Amino acid sequence: MLSCHFLKIKKVFFWVGTDEGLYQFNKAANTFLKITELSKVQAGYKYISFRDIEEDNAGILWFGTNCGLLRYDRETREISRFIHQENDQESIIDNDIQGIVINPDNEGDIFWLSTTGGLASFDRRNGHFKAYVHNPKNSNSIGSNILWEIYLDNRGTLWVSTEGAGADYIHLQKSPFSYYNLEVPNGKKARQSASSFCKDSHGNLWVGSHDGGLFQFDKHMKLVFYQDFAGKQEKMLSYNYIRTIYEDSEGEIWLGNSGGGVYKYNLQKKKFVQTSFKKSQLNIIYRIFEDSYGILWISSSLGLLQKDKPSGRIVFFHDQNNSSLPNSNNFKFYEDSKKCLWISTHGNGVFMLSPENRKNMLFVNFKHDPSDLNSISSNIVNTVREDANKNLWIATSRGVNQFFRKKQQFKSIASENGLGAEYIYHLESDKQGNLFLSTENGFLMFNPSSKQKEKSKAYRTQDGLPFNDIFPYFFYKDADGSLFVGGGKYSEKGFFTFNPDSLQRNEQVPPIVFTNFKIRNNPVKLDSSISELTQIKLKHNQNYFSFDFASLDFLNPSKNLYAFKLEDYDDDWVYPGNRGYANYTSVPPGNYIFKVKGSNNDGIWNEQGASIVLNISKPPWNTWWSNIIYALVIFGLFYGSRRYEIKRQQLKQQLEIEHLESERLAELDKIKTRFFANISHEFRTPLTLIIGPLDKLLGRTSDKTCVEDLGIIQRNALRLQKLINQLLSLSKLESGNMKLHTKEEELVLLIKGYIQSFSSLADQKEITLSFKSRKKKLKMLVDRDKLEKIMFNLLSNAFKFTSKKGHIKVEINPFTYPKNNRPGIKIKVSDNGSGIPADRIPYIFNRFYQAEDSPKQMQEGTGIGLSLTKELVKLHLGEIWVDSEEGKGSAFSVFLPFSNGSVLTDVSILDEAGKKELEIDCEDEASMQEENGKILQEIASEFNEKLVNDNIPIILIVEDNADMRTFIGSYLDDTYNVIEAEDGEEGFSKAVSQIPDLIISDVMMPKMDGNEMCDKLKTDERTSHIPVIMLTAKAGSDSKIEGLEAGADAYLTKPFEGKELLIRVKNLINQRKKLREFFTRNHHSPEQSPLAQIKDSGITSMDQRFVEKAIKVVEENMDNPDFSVEMFGQEMALSRVQLHRKLKAIVNQSASTFVRTLRLKRAALLLSKQAGNVTEIAYDVGFNNLSYFAKCFNEHFGLTPSEFAERHHPST
Repeated sequence: MLSCHFLKIKKVFFWVGTDEGLYQFNKAANTFLKITELSKVQAGYKYISFRDIEEDNAGILWFGTNCGLLRYDRETREISRFIHQENDQESIIDNDIQGIVINPDNEGDIFWLSTTGGLASFDRRNGHFKAYVHNPKNSNSIGSNILWEIYLDNRGTLWVSTEGAGADYIHLQKSPFSYYNLEVPNGKKARQSASSFCKDSHGNLWVGSHDGGLFQFDKHMKLVFYQDFAGKQEKMLSYNYIRTIYEDSEGEIWLGNSGGGVYKYNLQKKKFVQTSFKKSQLNIIYRIFEDSYGILWISSSLGLLQKDKPSGRIVFFHDQNNSSLPNSNNFKFYEDSKKCLWISTHGNGVFMLSPENRKNMLFVNFKHDPSDLNSISSNIVNTVREDANKNLWIATSRGVNQFFRKKQQFKSIASENGLGAEYIYHLESDKQGNLFLSTENGFLMFNPSSKQKEKSKAYRTQDGLPFNDIFPYFFYKDADGSLFVGGGKYSEKGFFTFNPDSLQRNEQVPPIVFTNFKIRNNPVKLDSSISELTQIKLKHNQNYFSFDFASLDFLNPSKNLYAFKLEDYDDDWVYPGNRGYANYTSVPPGNYIFKVKGSNNDGIWNEQGASIVLNISKPPWNTWWSNIIYALVIFGLFYGSRRYEIKRQQLKQQLEIEHLESERLAELDKIKTRFFANISHEFRTPLTLIIGPLDKLLGRTSDKTCVEDLGIIQRNALRLQKLINQLLSLSKLESGNMKLHTKEEELVLLIKGYIQSFSSLADQKEITLSFKSRKKKLKMLVDRDKLEKIMFNLLSNAFKFTSKKGHIKVEINPFTYPKNNRPGIKIKVSDNGSGIPADRIPYIFNRFYQAEDSPKQMQEGTGIGLSLTKELVKLHLGEIWVDSEEGKGSAFSVFLPFSNGSVLTDVSILDEAGKKELEIDCEDEASMQEENGKILQEIASEFNEKLVNDNIPIILIVEDNADMRTFIGSYLDDTYNVIEAEDGEEGFSKAVSQIPDLIISDVMMPKMDGNEMCDKLKTDERTSHIPVIMLTAKAGSDSKIEGLEAGADAYLTKPFEGKELLIRVKNLINQRKKLREFFTRNHHSPEQSPLAQIKDSGITSMDQRFVEKAIKVVEENMDNPDFSVEMFGQEMALSRVQLHRKLKAIVNQSASTFVRTLRLKRAALLLSKQAGNVTEIAYDVGFNNLSYFAKCFNEHFGLTPSEFAERHHPST
């Protein structure tokens, strides 16, 4: 069986390689001819497999086989073989040849072979092979040594397919760049990089290095001369850093280095001559230049120099000329076609010397002016050059400037104008007007006349440049236009040269293809290759996609540029640079055309590019049938909304009618409330006129029957007064004028005080009244006045419906309201009275409601109390409810929640073991007294022992019931200093010792009752001035009269309101205060005697006698300077403190002030009567210090004693 491995047509012949041999097929004769000569080369091989056949330009056939490269000469029918030789590096790398390519650019002498051992090149002229193999350390080496197909495209790019490494390619075009090493012949310094160049008139190239001396090459770039100047004699160069080389018009080579100064080299004598200077040392030479006038200009570290033509000496320019040119260093020189000399500086701009100004050396300076857009762009000027079109170009630190001679203006070209760099070190131009620039971004070619956006092209190693690390400060252009560029300083890379005319632009328009398509960054499997598709259809949720594309030009793919546009979505073309993909997100449904165009490495664009239609379907909710559904829905909504609006208008009208009705009812309710409020106010005046005369009548008549009738009238009048007060409270609640005034209160003691107010009523009705609390102290924020009304209403209600021998119990405990789990306090008032029928309970808190069958109407009521109580509880945000069973009693519960700031103080009394918590059970009054006694005594003791402030009035509470004392004290202790006594005996004792400002006393007390104590106080001159308020549970007028006869200033009947007590206390204290103010106003009057002042004051006879006695004692000791307060107290039979408090209470003066005032008044009287001189009178009234007397007199009367005497007797 014939196995055909390779077939190729050569004119009319087919060459067929098989396992059995090579055959030639004659198409015209339709015959096969076997090539028998192969038997000569088949030795050692079972068979020959033909991989490839090529014919060279001489008609020789070349076969790639599994046993090497075969050469077949058809004319001589000779076959020769090239195989791998182990010891011959110039033999083929491997015998298994997969492909052959003949490079036509080398006249067909170079073959390229792909083998299973690497890539090989073959030069048929000498039969030598060169191998190219994979190197893991070199990313630019071939990807694999096992190669298959090989192909050379029409651009000179060689393509090779590899085993596992894809396709590799190499450009076979001849590089326009020629690279040369600077190798020191003696080998001391192996390689150098070039720093300066000069091609002389003989075609020799002089190259200076950074540290290796001077090199000379002939026309064929063969090194013909080298000189190392380090370590030579003094006349030779001292340093090997050659900064500048220049040939003058006389053929002499001038050298400037970095340390040895200026030297010239004569080509005929081949000798370096060091020049002489006026100054002893000249270290660094930067530039040497000769202008068309034969003047040699030298820029040095010591300043600007010139070669003097007559003498041939080099002199300093500024020593010979008075020029505007600054005496600086590092100048660079250039002369344009107009014979204008340009000198660039590093900071002073550029200077220009025109031919007409040469005589006076008058330079024109061009500097940067920020306010002038037409000035040069920077004062750091590096190079000035003229192009083939006579345009002047200037390289600066801020781009390139073009100079316009006629307008004397500059045009700046920077990176934003397509220059490709900012800082330009050096520039040269070619014959086409292109500028070659050394910049911070490398080596660039700039075309000023280009119409493209990118006018510059950067040359890198991938563009054929031998190296990227160039020496930027200088490169050289010879007379032919070739450029010479050195390597970076100390890089040891020598230099390269090229002629700009040899730079061929890549004019091939690259094909543009799509390479991939992704949705949400995931590749999409399409029906065929993306490059073959014309349309892609996407769903509505596939609108996040991307295209990958490529420009099929591989000379330098990294410089291929792209532009893309999604029509009907992008407004303009998007230029992503060399990025070969485009991403799109959230593209709305619709039909689009995605277009992409690209360029090759030299900016030749394929404007046609590639395109593909993209269809994104609409979502299901945006199709024609969905729009019909939407229309139906909208119509339904419109119909429904219309019906709804009609219904709403009907309801609105109905609500307006109901609103008007509610407003009418509210107005009626306001009228009713206003009526009750007005009528209540109107009732108060006649009630006052009824109750007042009743009190007088009850005090005057002794007829028993008349007294009983008057008592009935009084009780009902008071009841009516209470009813009116409740109506007024309800009116305030309804109008919203009643506000809470909360304060932290101790509820246990407060509730106990309210209960004690009803103790006498309980005794009268023979009802057991008890109190119970699990906690010793419970504190929270409440309105004390409102809480008092709540408790009095509940207790009054309980007493009203509880019969004799019944019991009433009050409990207070922490409680969590079950409906909202809110913590608070529960107050429970329960009784065993008549109870409430079950069907009446829902209505008992309604206003003016009364149970019709409540104890057969045996108890009168108005139905206001419980309604008011409920409103007051609601004002505290609390709840009230009742549990009642007819015939067994009722239990009213009040829940008051903790508000913000409320505090529950839980103080438990522990037994001796400290473990078991005890209860406070007030059912037994004696038990309660016993349990609380110690604590109450401690409180009273601490209170009495604290320091009493003179400015705060002292109130003495005399009450045998400890809770009642605490209750009364709780109203007073915020304003007054409160002291306590348990009975009349202790009360009298404390009154004498403390001299309080007011006394509140109970009537019924052990040891000494209130009336007896009051009588004793009023008849004792130490305490006679103290106002007394009597408290009693007896409602009769006899007890009142008895107390008033005992000297009581006011009388209150239990239960009483706290406000009334406070007002009584305040009024009595204010009366005493006004009395003291009377004395304070008049004690400065010298005309009025103290006794007359006492009589006019209106004080009681007992107090008057006390003051008269005090005045008498002082007058008797008037002339005694040693009369002290202690002696005064002994005379008055009082202690110092008692005397102080007594006088302070009556005349508002301390004892010492009282004595001093009387003395000063006596002195004023004597001075007015001319009873003696000032000194005599001072001694007469008890002053033995005249200056102190004058000071006191002046403070009291506002005049000195002398001025006082002069005013009363001006003629004296």
